[in-house]
Parts: sequence; C-alpha cells; structure tokens
Amino acid sequence: MKISIMGAGFVGHSLGTALVKAGHEVMFSSRTPDSDKMQQLIGELGDNAHAGTVQETLAYSDVVAIAMNWDSIPDMVTSAGDWSGKIVLDMTQGTLSQLAELTGDTARLVKIFNTIGAEHYTDPVFSGQSATMFYCGDDAEAKAIAAQLASDIGFDAIDAGTASNDKHLVNLALFWIQFTIRDGNGRDFAFKLLQK
Repeated sequence: MKISIMGAGFVGHSLGTALVKAGHEVMFSSRTPDSDKMQQLIGELGDNAHAGTVQETLAYSDVVAIAMNWDSIPDMVTSAGDWSGKIVLDMTQGTLSQLAELTGDTARLVKIFNTIGAEHYTDPVFSGQSATMFYCGDDAEAKAIAAQLASDIGFDAIDAGTASNDKHLVNLALFWIQFTIRDGNGRDFAFKLLQK
C-alpha cells in the first residue's frame, strides 16, 4: 500500500521506516524534498521511500498520516490541497474534531499511533508481547485500514470506539509522556490491553 506521511521529523521518519520494513511504500512531505537531508533519508530506506512537497505528498496516496506538531498543521492542511475522501491517520495530540474543521470535514479521520514513543514503531514488542495500539474514529473502512497498518508493523491493534473517544487516547498519550519522561521511568514502556 502507498502511504503519505506529512512530516519527515523523528515521528514521521520512524513511522515511514516501520511501514517500508513491512513492505509498504511511503512519501514524506518536505518544504525542500530535493535537499541533501531528505535525499539521505529516503536513500536509507530504499526504493519504496520518496519525498515530495505537501501537495505532491497529499496526492500520492488516499492514506495520509499526519506526523507534525499541531502548530504547523493548519498551514500544511491549507496549502496541501483537497482532502476530500482521504483516510487521515491522526498521530497528533489534537482532537479529531479540530482536524475535521481544518480539512473541511471531508476527510475520513482515525486517531492512531499517538500513545507510544515513535522509536517503538519499528519494534513494538515488549517482553515478548506486541504493544497495544488503540485507534478510534467514525469511518469503519478507514479504521480497518488503520488497524491493518498497525498490525503490519507489529502492534496489537485495538478498536477504541468512535471519534468522540479520541480525548481518551490523547489523555493516554499524555500519561505516557508523564510516566516515561517527567517521572523518569525512561521511554521503553508501552500499554498492553489484557483480556480474559
């Protein structure tokens, strides 16, 4: 599958690396896609990685992961083009309703990939168990694709319900940050849902 990734920083690069490793093709957005830095990044990942402008990246795929700081997102969304029908993987700590407003409520939004340190995308196994990756949204097909991508890179994908539950995933992410960084427990930590 082709996946567009808005953002080529640590989070976007980590997700792209995991997706390429799983056999997918990715395009990273950049203000300077021909720069030495971007060419080195995609060169390391091989033929299944590409770089483009935000407009080129949005057009590259019907599945678009947003891996940017929230402050940068409004300008990116506006300049990228038409988001109608795009399946958007919201990795931010904003809400789906905020993102829906920015995209004109035309995209198919799923909150996912925001409750773990990005370095674990490429190896989400802890003590022999796959970390849980919660996701939520209102579009069943979009959620199924998001879940498949999470499973492809090694997560135990768990449906957390409708878009209105996105605040719980944001709070879970904030707890991860508090526990791992501010409380000094380190970043080698993930959530695992255990069921009987």
